[in-house]
Amino acid sequence: MIWNWLRSLEQPRSRRIEQKRTRSVTSGRPGFRPVLDVLERREMPATLTSVTNVLTYNAGVGVNNALSVTISGTNFVFNDTAETIDATAVGGGTGNSVTVASAGVTGITLNLGNGTDTISSSGVVITTQALSINHTGASLTVSGPLTTTTGNIAVSSSNALNLGANVNAGSGTITLQANQDGAGTEGYDQKAALLTTTNTTANALTIAVNTAGGGTGSAIIGQGTVGANAGGTATVTSNGGSILWSNDASYTAFTTSQQGTANAGANTQTLKAQNYVFSATGAGAIGTAARPIQSDNFASIDNTAQSPTGNLTLAAGTGGIFWVDWGVNGNNDLTVKSAIAQGAGSVLIVTANAGTHQLWIDGPVSTGSGNIYLAADDLIFINAGVVIGGAGFGGTVWITATATWGRPARP
Repeated sequence: MIWNWLRSLEQPRSRRIEQKRTRSVTSGRPGFRPVLDVLERREMPATLTSVTNVLTYNAGVGVNNALSVTISGTNFVFNDTAETIDATAVGGGTGNSVTVASAGVTGITLNLGNGTDTISSSGVVITTQALSINHTGASLTVSGPLTTTTGNIAVSSSNALNLGANVNAGSGTITLQANQDGAGTEGYDQKAALLTTTNTTANALTIAVNTAGGGTGSAIIGQGTVGANAGGTATVTSNGGSILWSNDASYTAFTTSQQGTANAGANTQTLKAQNYVFSATGAGAIGTAARPIQSDNFASIDNTAQSPTGNLTLAAGTGGIFWVDWGVNGNNDLTVKSAIAQGAGSVLIVTANAGTHQLWIDGPVSTGSGNIYLAADDLIFINAGVVIGGAGFGGTVWITATATWGRPARP
C-alpha cells in the first residue's frame, strides 16, 4: 500500500492536482493530499580546495577529464573542458577555467577519479610546487608536459598510464605507477617523452607496474636523464610483466650494433643514470633481443684500476635480460652488480662503441638453460669470486672484447 502511494506521488503534478480537486468535490468535504515534485538530476562539479597549503582538485564522478594547470602572473589557472570547477573555497569562482593565487602554495594534487582522463596539451607547468596526480579510471593519458623546478612529481593510475609528453622534476624525484589495482594487462607506455631530473638519490626515478598481488602489464620505458656523476638511480619494477624499450615512431630503427651483436654505430636515444635497478618476474623480460634496453650510464671512474660506480642490478623472469650501454655520455665504464634471469631466459650485456668503454663484472651473471653473452668494445674485467652461469646452468657462455679480459686485483 505504501508503494502504491509513493508511485501515485510520481504522477505529473497537473494530474495529481486535478485528482485532488475531483475527490474534494465528489466527497463533499475538503481534501488534502501531499504532492511530491520530482526535481531534475544535477551533477556535482569538480571542486578545488586547499588544506595545509596544498591545492587539491577532486573531479566529478564518471567524468572524462581533460585538465591542465598553468601559471599566469602570480596565479594558477586550472582548466578542464569536461566539467565545471567550483573553486569558491579558494577564491577562484566557478567555471571551466578558474584562477587561483599561487602565493604560499607548496603542492598541487589532482584527483582525476574514474573516467578516461587526459592531462591536456598545456600540461601541468608549475614552479617549486610538488605535483601528485591520482587516477582510478580505465586510462590516464599525459598529452602535455609535467614540469616543476624543485618539487617531486608523482603520477599513479589504477590502470593504464600513457606518457606522451615530457616530465621534468628539476631537482625533485619522479614516481610513475600504472595498473595499481593489480589486475589485467594495463601498463605504462612511454612514447615521445623525456624523463628529466637532476636528483642524485636512490629515489630519483621510480617506475612501477602491477602490484605484488597481481597484474601482467608491461613497463615500456624510453629516453631520460636521471641524476649525474654524483648519483641518481633509475628503478623499474614490473611485477608479472616485462620491462621493454619504447618502439614509438620518434625512435630510430634498431641496428645490429644497437642490438649488441655488431661493432660500430652509436645511439643518443638512451636512458641516462648512474645506477639501474630493474626487476621483472614470472615470464617477464628486461628488454628483448630485437630491442634491448639502451642506457648511457653516469660513471665517476673510467680506468683499468677499479670498476666505476655506475651499476646494473638486474633480475628478470624467463624472458631474459637484453641490455646495451653507450659511451656517448663520456666513455664511462659499466659495472654489473648482478644480472639474473630464470629458466630459458638468456642474458646479453654489451658496452657498445666508444673509446675506453670497459665492462666490469662485479657480481653473478646467471640463468637456467638460456645463454649468456657479455661483450665490450674495449676491455672486460671479471672480478675475483664472480660466478657466471651458476648452479644448474645449462646454456652457453660467450665473452668477447677488443682486448684481453681477466681478473685484476681491486685496490
